[in-house]
Amino acid sequence: MKRRLLSMFMVLVLGVSLFAGCSSSQSNLSDKNESVAPVSAKDTTFGIEPFSSRQELRVGYFAGSALSIPFYIADNEGFFDELNIDIKYETFTNGPGMMEANADWDVAGAGSAGVLVGQIGYDTPMIGISDYETNQGLFVRADSPIAKDPDNPENWKGTTWLYPVGTTAHFTLSTMLGKLGLDDSDIKSINMDVSSALNAFIGGEGDGLAVWNAFAFRAEDEGFVRVADAGTLDIVNSSGTVATKDALENKRELLKKSFAVFYKTVEWINENEENKEKAIKYYLESAEDEGIAVDRKIAEGIIDYFKCPGLDESIKLMTETSKDPKGLYTDRELLQAEIDLLVTMDFFIEQGKFKPEDRVKILSQKLVDPSIATEVKAMLK
Repeated sequence: MKRRLLSMFMVLVLGVSLFAGCSSSQSNLSDKNESVAPVSAKDTTFGIEPFSSRQELRVGYFAGSALSIPFYIADNEGFFDELNIDIKYETFTNGPGMMEANADWDVAGAGSAGVLVGQIGYDTPMIGISDYETNQGLFVRADSPIAKDPDNPENWKGTTWLYPVGTTAHFTLSTMLGKLGLDDSDIKSINMDVSSALNAFIGGEGDGLAVWNAFAFRAEDEGFVRVADAGTLDIVNSSGTVATKDALENKRELLKKSFAVFYKTVEWINENEENKEKAIKYYLESAEDEGIAVDRKIAEGIIDYFKCPGLDESIKLMTETSKDPKGLYTDRELLQAEIDLLVTMDFFIEQGKFKPEDRVKILSQKLVDPSIATEVKAMLK
């Protein structure tokens, strides 16, 4: 398996053994970089023309989330290999941290908050929608007053919540507070990545927990009570596929073919029960590699919750337009993907986390970039 986990802890602990024990894998990668005889598009799974020599795509991989799993499945099923594409993984546990390290990857998947951080802080364009997440959960202990009466705002006031600040978990928590007539100032927030937050909550710290995906299912397995989530709060919570400007300029053909493979793999997952079963097993394997404790029940839930569109729908989201629903931006019509992303953007503007001019920047600089989707549509005609 070609995967490389880049957690600093793992690098420190396993660095020597990786250096000593992975010479075969490194040799294989070196061999693959040599020019090989190409096959035609008709010989590949999705009818995509392969490269004539090996290419490397660096993927920012979101640990524990389904929004990156099509990369992993396509890699292990050989969909990339048959195109002469090698995948190198850079693993992260939250979107903002991923965006800060954007020099380490070419393409990545992140929640809407992470996508926005990348666009505003690092000018990294979103090139596609990778999920519509609903499994962003809010949890309390069974004996909490909130568990007994979650609609009573008095039960929430002064409570301490553990979650990664500035992420979609934060968005979900703030939305719930707003529904109760409260805001972030009515609670105490402790900023932690989702893994640390869950472990701290298990250890007795805090009154509430906001986490996503595998960590949300684990929280339920620990007996914590789910009092709300993005689904019950009816939040449009889009995740995005993001590319660096350097990759868009210098690895454009690689991005186009990888974009097509990613979304075609989503269709492959949903094609039949056999493929879905493989996806569950690959998710379990991926989570194990990343040190995330999940079981089959959690993996099934993750894949069932995964709402990434297929290729045709993804292209529509990135090319079909309509007016800004809020009427704030009038220079042009907006892509549907822009409109969906702005749900999170507008919320964080109301919260004071972003500024109105940040919204204008994303739209005026076209940091939701439809060009790859448009070119892929033409490529596959």
